[in-house]
Amino acid sequence: MQTFNRGFVTDDSACSNTITTNCRGKCTATNVVTQTQVDKVSTLLNDVKSTFNSLLSVRKISNTIAIPYSATTCGAEGGVPVRPLFLITNQ
Repeated sequence: MQTFNRGFVTDDSACSNTITTNCRGKCTATNVVTQTQVDKVSTLLNDVKSTFNSLLSVRKISNTIAIPYSATTCGAEGGVPVRPLFLITNQ
């Protein structure tokens, strides 16, 4: 029978109802991930990915971005530096 380590095992302590950490347990059917569980986790991760993609997606703009030369940073709390490439000088 296969065994697993739960926590940091330093000896051959067997897991039981009273010993639940830093012990060695025997693999049973309850320790094995089923295909149904794998499918549920996969579906959940895909849903999370879709949600994050929709919340954090950035659209590509077709024109060049133009920031007034006086704005050397962009954003709140000091912002981030704006590369000179994006600054317009004729304002």
